[in-house]
Amino acid sequence: MPSTLADLGVGGPALWIVPPVSRALKQADSESIQKVATLTATSFCDAGFIPGDREANLRYIALNSVDHPASLVLRESKLWIPYRRSIEIPDMVAARKADFVRLFTMLGVPLESRELECLSQADLVACATDLRSCILERNRHIVFCKACAKKMLYLNAQVMASQSEHIC
Repeated sequence: MPSTLADLGVGGPALWIVPPVSRALKQADSESIQKVATLTATSFCDAGFIPGDREANLRYIALNSVDHPASLVLRESKLWIPYRRSIEIPDMVAARKADFVRLFTMLGVPLESRELECLSQADLVACATDLRSCILERNRHIVFCKACAKKMLYLNAQVMASQSEHIC
């Protein structure tokens, strides 16, 4: 692909000179170089990458280096607009929440709607100061909500720290 872009004049011919790779990489065995080239292709989601011989792999690594001067030109080029891939990242929080709802429903103790909502600061303080409230009423939400769990741990540490200073 770089030769095609160079032929199109993207960035000028000076950008398509294969930059040097580090001496340590040049001294590495061919198998290690192939692994680095494969990892480079994986990091760029290059599904069309086919490992070649030692020199081809070194060239691939050099041309796909983040420090390559063509990287900046290509990132800013309008040439890529029609070829951009749209990557959909699923909402894992919603997926895990749905998993918990299914799990508790299968166990015969479905979650209530209030258990799916984050706790207010007042509710968090109430749970931190009286763990019975947390254990008996709100523990299922805190188990699967990382934000509430972090706040709860912080508040609980504050409550426990003030008690540890007392000498009975």
